[in-house]
Amino acid sequence: PNLANSEICKRLWCDDKSYEVCVTSYTGAADGTPCDAPYWRGDRICYRRRCLWKSLLIKPQLPAYKDFSQPENPITIDPYNFYPISGTPTATTKGTPPRTTETPTPGACIPNPTRRVIDGQWNLWSAFTPCGRSCGGGFRYRDRQCVAPRPYNCGRDCQGSSTDIEFCNPSPCRGINDYRRVQCLEHNTDEPGVYLVPDYNVPRKEECWLKCVSISHIKHIYRKNEAAEGTRCSNKTNDRCYFGKCHPVGCDNTYGSTKQFDRCGVCGGNG
Repeated sequence: PNLANSEICKRLWCDDKSYEVCVTSYTGAADGTPCDAPYWRGDRICYRRRCLWKSLLIKPQLPAYKDFSQPENPITIDPYNFYPISGTPTATTKGTPPRTTETPTPGACIPNPTRRVIDGQWNLWSAFTPCGRSCGGGFRYRDRQCVAPRPYNCGRDCQGSSTDIEFCNPSPCRGINDYRRVQCLEHNTDEPGVYLVPDYNVPRKEECWLKCVSISHIKHIYRKNEAAEGTRCSNKTNDRCYFGKCHPVGCDNTYGSTKQFDRCGVCGGNG
């Protein structure tokens, strides 16, 4: 069926052997599946049943400039192939870039002296994605790319982050006080004596793993990096889980804020 980009990742459809009927097992598309219909350029891919810009998941590494206008020859060529180098000074001929006796630092970019050095500049920010949750606190993001222009001939890369994240829709969900408890309840069964509740006694690095135990300690569920978006990292702070990692969110519901409630219940207070 013709699906919107956001629906491609939520449910995987396949045709049967007759090529006349589409069927689904209600499972999401695998992480990394392209979802940028109808062009299918691979700019957006599925991740945890959401269609996301690839730049949010993997920051592109722009290759260093390489000049292919200089012909290959037996002379030793530097690692970036900008111009020939040699360990001893030699005479130069007309039209040939001068050789140097200095050995370049490994990994250093050596500009072509006959070409202009251009520093990279950001393009405009994209529009924000929809918030991941309608209530209780979620995240949205926008991104930009260092292509206006790209760094050229050893020019400086763009400064700052390529991704901007915001905390959104922080209003509490009606009837839900503990989002982590709700996720544990989804794993409950009709098995007698089993009632799953969150286990908050976890180390810092595991705060965004979904860990549930039964009150009678009969059953134990442990899911690595599966706490849903917007889940509190712990019951002591307002920090939230996003893509399996704990992100700072202050008591003022601002992403990146370190403000906490003091003993008097004042956000950012000193009491």
